[in-house]
Amino acid sequence: KLMIAISTADVLVIPYAKTKFTEYMLTPYKLPEYMAFNKPIVCSNVGQMKDLLQQTPDLMFNPDDESGLIGKLELALSYGKVNYKKELMKLTWKNLGEKIHNKLLEFRNHKSKDFGINHSTR
Repeated sequence: KLMIAISTADVLVIPYAKTKFTEYMLTPYKLPEYMAFNKPIVCSNVGQMKDLLQQTPDLMFNPDDESGLIGKLELALSYGKVNYKKELMKLTWKNLGEKIHNKLLEFRNHKSKDFGINHSTR
């Protein structure tokens, strides 16, 4: 039933708030699922979303801007089908593993600065 509901929608929406989690978030499961429907996706500009939605960066909105969301929804209604095949091909376990590794290093380095830890000497 969920797939039928998604397939009948004109626009799909992923509205995340900006939090510490979404700052480091990679790809939520629903993004590739939505991309498979070739529909315009309006999405919060958080985490790694912009890396996979390079075809439609104008449909991303600031999570703190409610009127921006409304404007992006209106814009998305003017889109036809969006072919995300190229972006979906990037979603391999190897690429995902590299992204997770890099994000963990980034997080570790960020936290280390907070506590005065130097990991380069280890």
